[in-house]
Amino acid sequence: MSKSKDQKPLSLSDTLHDLALLRASDTDLDVLGSSTSTEDVQPSSANKAIEASLEKSYDYVQLARRIMEFHRRGDIDVQGRRIDSVQEQLLHVEDGLAEE
Repeated sequence: MSKSKDQKPLSLSDTLHDLALLRASDTDLDVLGSSTSTEDVQPSSANKAIEASLEKSYDYVQLARRIMEFHRRGDIDVQGRRIDSVQEQLLHVEDGLAEE
């Protein structure tokens, strides 16, 4: 089979989720849709801005997906329970020191 047939298209729910995250982040996407007149005057600066914006968007999506994976696996809840346990132990130590 060809490589294009093996690849699955992006699911609608993932695409909509990524777009919602971009909208919620107040990221300025106007740089990507800049007019050609700007590129004619300063092609290198416009291209640099587009490349920087594209890199930031890839980083943002990667980070958002990692956070969602942490949430799905329950890692955040596990760490929260560990912190609660340590706080409880420290309160017991503090109570013991106050009694002396």
